Amino acid sequence: MKEEVNNIKAEGSGKGNPRSGKHLDTEKVSDLKLQIAETVAENEKLKKKIAFLSSQTKRLDEQVFDLFTIAQASRVFTANPDIYRLTGILLSMIVEKLRTEKAAFMLYNDDFQGYEVIKVVGLDEKLVKNIKYKAREGLFWQMIASGEPFSVIDIEGNLRFEQIFSEHKLDLLESSYWIPLKTRESVIGIVTLDRSDFTASEINFLSLLASQAAAAFESAHLYSKLGASTKELDKQMHQLTILYDVGKALNFIDDLTKLLSVILDQSIEIAEAEKGSLMLLDTRADELAVRVVRGIDKVTEERIISGDIQCTRIHRGEGIAGKVLATGKGIIINNVEDNADFKKSKDSRVVNILCVPLKVYEEVIGVINITNKKSGRPFTNEDMTIIMALASQAAVAINNARLYEMAVTDGLTKLYIRRHLLQRMEEELRRARRYKHPLSLLMIDIDHFKQFNDNFGHQAGDLVLIELAKLFKRIIRGTDMAGRYGGEEFCIVLPETDSEGAIAIGERLRKEIEEYELVYDRQPIKVTISIGIATFPSHSMEMKELIRKADMALYASKDAGRNAVTLSKDVDPNAPVYLKPERPDDLKTKLEDKLEEQSLPEVILEQNQDLPRGRTSIG
Repeated sequence: MKEEVNNIKAEGSGKGNPRSGKHLDTEKVSDLKLQIAETVAENEKLKKKIAFLSSQTKRLDEQVFDLFTIAQASRVFTANPDIYRLTGILLSMIVEKLRTEKAAFMLYNDDFQGYEVIKVVGLDEKLVKNIKYKAREGLFWQMIASGEPFSVIDIEGNLRFEQIFSEHKLDLLESSYWIPLKTRESVIGIVTLDRSDFTASEINFLSLLASQAAAAFESAHLYSKLGASTKELDKQMHQLTILYDVGKALNFIDDLTKLLSVILDQSIEIAEAEKGSLMLLDTRADELAVRVVRGIDKVTEERIISGDIQCTRIHRGEGIAGKVLATGKGIIINNVEDNADFKKSKDSRVVNILCVPLKVYEEVIGVINITNKKSGRPFTNEDMTIIMALASQAAVAINNARLYEMAVTDGLTKLYIRRHLLQRMEEELRRARRYKHPLSLLMIDIDHFKQFNDNFGHQAGDLVLIELAKLFKRIIRGTDMAGRYGGEEFCIVLPETDSEGAIAIGERLRKEIEEYELVYDRQPIKVTISIGIATFPSHSMEMKELIRKADMALYASKDAGRNAVTLSKDVDPNAPVYLKPERPDDLKTKLEDKLEEQSLPEVILEQNQDLPRGRTSIG
């Protein structure tokens, strides 16, 4: 431009030009002005284009960032199948991006069929944790169901749905904007925010994020249901396995008390409970009597099982168990405090109870009581179903065991009858020969038993027999066998026990019975016993001879003044020496802990020496 102006000046100053040095060329000046104006206009257009491109670049940058954020969010959502963690991530992203102060997330609950608050930011959790909104027809629900974000505040700042908010306490969320998380089929959750003045870009961001979050929540929900289903399937498989194992085990347990213990233990395990009891029907009294318990201290459990402690009996129709006995139907009580039928006790500490009948041929023979579901959970119908299945198997096994018990035990003392005891003894002797282990035999007789019948009557004599049988069961080991040999005479077989061990057990029995306080018709009865001992193989290799020698040792105790323990001195010089197995846990008796500090009783070798009472001899 400067060059053109200079040219004009040069032309104007040429010689011979009449306008030289005085005037510029008017046409060229006009052209120049026009060119300058056009240039300025072009510059203005260029500025506007630059401004537009700048704004577009900024918007594009924001969109790129938003899309990048959405992509990152999608990755994070996909990597976290836990619903509650997803909720925290989602709210954190929204609060950070949109600079909101208060936000909440409401998740759809299948059981409730509505939405409940599970996560908040900037709100009092205690105040809003119980807020629930149940879906129902109406404009508000239609706006939620549409899946599009919407403001719950009108242009004047007032709530649009004041009645609904007040009814469901939604006003406590202090929200202005609601963002539904909609899947293809339903709205799985709702985000609420405390402001609604969002730009179109922010609203678009919220819509995209909500879409990604909805898909993630749906996947997490399905994953959670699948996990729960898998866990439930594993639980059912475990329960069925237990049922199968119990069914097999029940067929091989002929001892009724052991059988009842196994049934109760497995019932408690399957129901995931803390304790329980098993009661059998006493048909003569038409009452339920506790046979085994679990969940209290072991000493009390054993005393209840042995009969030392008599629990309260339940009449037909009385309390929960009595109703189950009367109706033959199981009962679940998940809050015993509100149930009038439950018989409360200050020491029972029962929260909830599951009670099922034991039925054989539609006749109730007992009940299983399972109490206190672990972790404070309630008992369910599924618990009832699986325990009823176990009870059906158990009832048949119990009935068979009771019939077997009636066939092999004495009706009065509940000890083995003589025939069965000798059969078991023969089996144990074969086992002792095979494994080269000792076995001892105790022959026991009640001193002056006829005097009890003569002085107090036969009922007193029966009481003495019953109480001594209970003591025998409590003192001897689980592997030992006690039987009523005849009248007031008893026999105890001690597998894997040598003479020294048999003397210790015999002396414990004698001392316990001597110190036992027995009362009949308010009158004290003093009872003592005499014991004879013989041991396989040192005294004999044959059962009949072993019994004979133990019996002879018993008569030696009688001849020595009674209330004594005598070991047979008729030792077979050719007998092999069998050592008791080195298994101290198997050989412990229930009273060993009490007598650990006591030495073995003194052994008197002279056969014909007068034996003071309470002494042990070799006769």
